[in-house]
Amino acid sequence: MDGLALELAKKLEMKPARYAVRKTMMKALFISPGRYEFNANLFMDQVPRRVTMGLVANSDYVGNIKRSPFNFQHFNVRELSVVANGRSYPQAPYDIDYENWKFVRPFNDTQEALGFANSTYGNGIDYFSFLHTHCIYVFNMTNSGDDHGGLFDLIKKGCTAVNIKFKKPVPDGGITLIVMEQCQNLLLLNALVVFFIEELLREPYNELSPPQKSAKDYVRKLDSEIEHVPKFQWVKNKSRFVIEDVPADPEGLLIGIFQHCMDEAIGDSRLRGVEPTHLGCIISSQLLTSDIWIPIRQMTPDTINTILNRFNDVAQSKKQDGVTLWGDAFTVIVTTVNRNGLPGKRQLKGGAARKLAPVHHRIHEQCLIKIKNFNGDNYCLFYAMQATMVRAVGAMTRQQFYAYLNGIDGMRGKLRTETTEMMEATQAPLGQPNYDAEIYVPRIVDWWNNEKVCGPVESLKHSSLEQRGITSRFSNTGQRNMLSQ
Repeated sequence: MDGLALELAKKLEMKPARYAVRKTMMKALFISPGRYEFNANLFMDQVPRRVTMGLVANSDYVGNIKRSPFNFQHFNVRELSVVANGRSYPQAPYDIDYENWKFVRPFNDTQEALGFANSTYGNGIDYFSFLHTHCIYVFNMTNSGDDHGGLFDLIKKGCTAVNIKFKKPVPDGGITLIVMEQCQNLLLLNALVVFFIEELLREPYNELSPPQKSAKDYVRKLDSEIEHVPKFQWVKNKSRFVIEDVPADPEGLLIGIFQHCMDEAIGDSRLRGVEPTHLGCIISSQLLTSDIWIPIRQMTPDTINTILNRFNDVAQSKKQDGVTLWGDAFTVIVTTVNRNGLPGKRQLKGGAARKLAPVHHRIHEQCLIKIKNFNGDNYCLFYAMQATMVRAVGAMTRQQFYAYLNGIDGMRGKLRTETTEMMEATQAPLGQPNYDAEIYVPRIVDWWNNEKVCGPVESLKHSSLEQRGITSRFSNTGQRNMLSQ
C-alpha cells in the first residue's frame, strides 16, 4: 500500500487528479409592471448544461405571511427562450396561450429535461398544477442532448441570456424571475492535498502566485458634485469614474465593476446628506459613436442588470463590426437623485380640446415642436412622443422635419400613420377621451428599445430622452402640444 501511495503522490506532483462535479447557482431578476417583454443576461462566464426558471409575484418573493413564495404562476407568458452563444433553446420558439390551455410543449419539455417523460416515474407536477401553481421551465443545454446519462459535458465559455414575451402586461407590483443554473465543473486535487474547483479559481493553487484582481481594482474615482434643483425640489449627486486596464474578455467582471461604481456613488450621496431614490448613468468611451445612456429611474434590484444589458447590447453590436470595446478606458457618470420632494402621483393627460389657462414660457419659437390633433382625435400625447423621437434621433433636416409635422412635400399622413402603428404596437386603445402619460410613456419607451429601433445604439438614444434634457408640457388644448428641448 505504501508503494501505491507513493505512486499516487508522484502522479499528483505532475498533474492534479480531476473529478467531474456540477456547480449550481441561483439568481433572481425583477420584472417591472406594465412590460410586455423582458430581456436580461443571466450568466456571463460559462454556458450551463441546464437552466431552470419560474416566475413568482414580487410580493410573494419579498415575503408575505399569507402567501407562498413557491407559487410559480404563468403570468400569461407568450414566448420564452434561453440564448447561449447565439443558439436558442428551444430551437423552435414557443407559442403559448395559457388561457386556452395551449402549453403542452413547455410542460413536456420540462418533464423530458428532468428525465420523467416516457417513464413510470414523476415529479408530482401534472398538467393542471403546471398551469396554476408549478409553472416551472427547464431547458436542457447539453451538447449531447442527454442530461441523465452520466456524460461529462464540455465546458463552454459564453454569455447566457433570457427573453420573455407576455401576452398581457406584467401586473402591478411586478414579477420576480428565479433562475437556477447547473454547470459542468472539475474538482481538482493537487500534490499539496488542496481541493479547488476549476472555473471558480482561475489559477491552480500556488502560494507564490500573485493575488487576483477584484472588480474594484479596475475602477478609479475622478470626482463628485452635488446639485440642488429648487424648481423641481430634488437633490442630485453626480459621481465620475474611469474603468481602465480591463482584461481582454472582462464580461465576468463587468457586473462587479458597475456594481462598485453604483455603490460608490450611493455612498457619496449619503455622505452629502442625500438618500438616493433614483439612479441613472452615462457610459462614455472613445470607441463609442455615441454615449450609452441609462435614464434616471427608481432604484430596484434589477437596476444593475439594466445597466449591464444595455452595455452588452452595444458591445455585441460593435463586435459584429469587428470592433472591441475593451481597448480603451471607460468613463462612467452615475447620477443619484432624491425625489421625495416631488408629488407621489402626477397626472399628465393628453386628450381632446379643453379650455386651459394660457401657458407663459421663455422658450424660443424655433425650439418648439408644435403638435396638432388630426380630425378631432385625442392622440396629441402620442403625436408628441413620435415627433420628439424622430427629432431626437436627428435623421431629418429642419425642413424635412417641418414637412413631417405638417404633412407636406411627400410627408402627407406619415406622422399620423406612424403614430397609429405605435399605438397599436403598445396596445393603446383608440378613441379614448384622454390618455395618462404615466401609463403609456413607459410602454412606448420599452417598445422603442425592444421592437421599433434597429440596433442597440439607436435604442439607447430613444430611451434616454429624460437624461438628454427633453422636457414636455402636454397642453391638451386640442390645437397644439408643445415639447421643448
